[in-house]
Amino acid sequence: MRLLLASVILVLLPATALCQAMLESAILSGAAASAASGSAKATGDALSKSLQKLNLALAGAAATGAAPNGAAAHGAGSTPAIPIARTGSTPPLPKPSQTVFEGVEPGTPRSDVIAKAGKPQSAIASSDEEMLKYATSEGGLVRIRVVDGKVSTIERTPPKTAPAPQPEPKAETVAASIVNPGK
Repeated sequence: MRLLLASVILVLLPATALCQAMLESAILSGAAASAASGSAKATGDALSKSLQKLNLALAGAAATGAAPNGAAAHGAGSTPAIPIARTGSTPPLPKPSQTVFEGVEPGTPRSDVIAKAGKPQSAIASSDEEMLKYATSEGGLVRIRVVDGKVSTIERTPPKTAPAPQPEPKAETVAASIVNPGK
């Protein structure tokens, strides 16, 4: 009987200690999670408030056409960006013909290019230069680099030509003969 009691005690003691360790670990994990969730919520709330203020400032600037907080909209000497329509469905820009760009050469003012070809499909400006990109009605591409308000370089990519249609192959008639080796 003593042997049975000793073996039960030897089995139950480690199991009880293991259960106690698991329970303490669960309690500590729960406490850490609740503390972390409180700070995460505070961080989320602060970030949300900041983004709401930014959204209001930008919406107000868009409504008045001014930069937020009276800041300058463009750097000194930079070319103003082309305004983008803020409608749900903006119609595509018309594509100018290749011939529109025949008079455009280095030294041509940017305003003359816009007057001849219209708004570019894309315009990328940095502090000292601007790249205007036009897709032409013929399927070509024209890239114009503007420095100090004047055309610096113009690159014309001709339209891709479709491959010439290939003549259809003539159908051949194949005669088949059945050979009956048994007759």
